[in-house]
Amino acid sequence: MIYVTGGRGWHLGRAVVQQLTQSGQRVRVLAGSAEEGQALAGSNIEVVVGDCEQPETFAHTLDGVAAAMMITRNSLKFVEMEANFIAAAKAARVGRLVKLSALGADVNDETQVKRSHGRTEEMLKQSGLTWTILRPHFFMQNVLWFIDEVRTRGAISLPMKSARQSWCSGNIGTAGISYHATTQWRVAGLQPPALKAMIPWEGWGDCYRDASFHGGIFQLYYLATWYATQMAHHLLGDPQEYNPDAFRNERLYQYMRHSLDTGWWDNRSAQWDKIKVPFLSAGNWSGHNLHLRGNTEGYVRAASKHKKLRVHTGTHYHAFYTEEGRRDQLRWFDYWLKGIDTGIMDEPPVKLLIRTGGGGMNDYKFRFENEWPLKRTQWTRFYLRADRKEPAPEPMGCEGSLLKQAPGKRAALTYSATGVSHAGVASASSTMLAAGATHRIGVSFETAPMKADTEVTGPIKLVLWVSSTRKDMDIFATIRNIGPDGKDVWEVGQQGQQVPVAKGWLRASHRKLDSRMSLPYRPYHAHNERWWLKSGEPVECEIEIWPACMVFKQGHRIRLDIQPRDGVGSAPYLHYPAAYNTGGENTVHTGGSMASYLLLPVIPRKP
Repeated sequence: MIYVTGGRGWHLGRAVVQQLTQSGQRVRVLAGSAEEGQALAGSNIEVVVGDCEQPETFAHTLDGVAAAMMITRNSLKFVEMEANFIAAAKAARVGRLVKLSALGADVNDETQVKRSHGRTEEMLKQSGLTWTILRPHFFMQNVLWFIDEVRTRGAISLPMKSARQSWCSGNIGTAGISYHATTQWRVAGLQPPALKAMIPWEGWGDCYRDASFHGGIFQLYYLATWYATQMAHHLLGDPQEYNPDAFRNERLYQYMRHSLDTGWWDNRSAQWDKIKVPFLSAGNWSGHNLHLRGNTEGYVRAASKHKKLRVHTGTHYHAFYTEEGRRDQLRWFDYWLKGIDTGIMDEPPVKLLIRTGGGGMNDYKFRFENEWPLKRTQWTRFYLRADRKEPAPEPMGCEGSLLKQAPGKRAALTYSATGVSHAGVASASSTMLAAGATHRIGVSFETAPMKADTEVTGPIKLVLWVSSTRKDMDIFATIRNIGPDGKDVWEVGQQGQQVPVAKGWLRASHRKLDSRMSLPYRPYHAHNERWWLKSGEPVECEIEIWPACMVFKQGHRIRLDIQPRDGVGSAPYLHYPAAYNTGGENTVHTGGSMASYLLLPVIPRKP
């Protein structure tokens, strides 16, 4: 006979009873009442009624038991209940007692549950019984313990117990790519005492602006694609135990419900003023759809006194595992966790891979700088001039020019707000344009060929005067490097795809700026209300284009695309296609009192 407590209510207890009976074992289950026992009735199951707080009600039920499993409910009398059961099992000479404990059980732990399990583990070890202790990790139903904290803060706070292990010096460091970088920003905001250093590598910080709503436009990839895929992988489980709830993306519903930046997003984003731990923030020039802005903003805005910024290029994972990347990581941790002088703190705080066009990470060289953005930046306006009144028909056609002198005469350039399709995919295909498609979306502006190599490194701003026949207008801005042959000079993207130099976005109704946070070279949109357009009435919009680095070589042109949909080099980071714009017309205004311009961070050569 095998005895089980907790078999009536816990998922684990019921599963244990089920497995034992299916293997032919006779099981005796302790129930709290006759009513509870009725639900457990079945072949090979004997139900007894008793309460572990009162030994006289159950002690006699242990007679003739070969082994028992103790699964005790959470209670203020938890230790007393388990002590009673251990004593009764000893008196009945139970052959083996199996205790369900908790990972990290310790009589000296800060948390009550681990401290309680630690006390009863010691009792069991000293009882003289043959025993087995199981220490599982965190059960997901335990999240309900923190339900009030989750509702108010959107987070769960737990102590970093690892710092008190015998094998740990007490200094904890964190490192990781992508989502593992994002979580580091949020953990650091909780200021755990044991956290001494971190390396957030290619991870967003602002859940609204970086990951979910680019310029107020919903970004499909992060939540609707990546998150949903992870749900399918990790929650679907065994096909024999199919769980249709695995595909219920409640998070997607909540994100769409909060399409403005209200207080709901605060607990889902980095709290820069609370991040004081030393960190090495690593971004990717090719991560201009998800994995760049958080790293540069984190470096500038976090309260840490000791911080570094490095920006590389290439695929999402390549740089992290290179010898050069690993060397930076080890030097950082050796200094902050072990107190070894690796020389890393003697180097300038900013390390940038300077892209010169058409190469990968191994083709470019790093350069150290003392600040971000660079102090020697020459903020240069390139004004838009409309040379046509309608879009050019050819695939690489150009409707206007980028000039250093503002046009004195006003002009307007109108294009369809509908684009090629509503799906986003067709309009975003870089291969479509490369293959010589006859239909283009939006309009483009180009500089004259560069007279000398010109470096552009830093944040970028686009100021546009626009109007639409609809109440709203989506602006997708792409900066491209066009070679002397008239073709794109591509960079290697995060998924190995071809990508342009930089991208930016804005839904015109979200054009309201946060004056406290905006900088002359980087607009910061409030996203807390919508300013609808009036048909045909021009408005001024400032568009944040994510930071970039490119040396446009002599003979190359800088090209600016303005489109109503995702442009070249976007996939798989697509955005929701605004079908409400179907049939509308958008207009870009240039010159005179409506001088639209692209503000580029031109870097002069060091003497």
